[in-house]
Amino acid sequence: MITVKQMYQIAVENNTPLLSNYNSEWWNEYIIGHVFYDDMFAKMYKSFVYFDQEPDQTDEEITNDFISTVYGWLMMNDKRYSELYRIHVIPDDENYVLTDNYNMNETYSGSNTGAAAQTTGQRTDVNIDNIGSQNSANQNSIAGWNSSTQNALDASASAVGTRQDTNQFTKGEETDTTQTQGSDEHTIRRWGNIGVQSVQDMLGKQNNFWQLFNFYKIVFEDICKNFLLIGRM
Repeated sequence: MITVKQMYQIAVENNTPLLSNYNSEWWNEYIIGHVFYDDMFAKMYKSFVYFDQEPDQTDEEITNDFISTVYGWLMMNDKRYSELYRIHVIPDDENYVLTDNYNMNETYSGSNTGAAAQTTGQRTDVNIDNIGSQNSANQNSIAGWNSSTQNALDASASAVGTRQDTNQFTKGEETDTTQTQGSDEHTIRRWGNIGVQSVQDMLGKQNNFWQLFNFYKIVFEDICKNFLLIGRM
């Protein structure tokens, strides 16, 4: 029975990922760097053998069968590995802060428009100037020589008639329109620690978590546990 080390060598010769090229976000890192991951897998389990080998199969057929089996296993456990990977990449999130367990973003944007119109109606202004009437009389008199008796020489009388002046001004209709328009936008972010746990407690739990958890080690161990048997070199 061929070992993991032998299957690894065949995969390298064929430039094929030993643990399959399963298409998923959580497995992309492996596909990109499969040369290094496969090398590590082969070193960890080099003396193990694939459990489902037939005597009439060639080494390459056994290797291809192993790759296909791993592919099926990854597909069957896609949801579980997706959730494990999501936890694995949390610290790479730029918004992730270990000691912050509360984070809320609120964004508001709006606009406001105001319009007003003012109309001045038509208006007529009338001014009337009246000049009243008056009468005037002029008379010249003369007295004879050595006499005190006055005799009219000539006389005139004149009258100033009435006059009326009318001035009229018409102011036309006028419309004034005013309009204002603007927008406002604000963003609020609230974050921090709401005090459920102390920072020291959170750091301790995070340290313990990463001491025990390694995403690819979990996948490797699952493959070994389900499809490999302990062999001999």
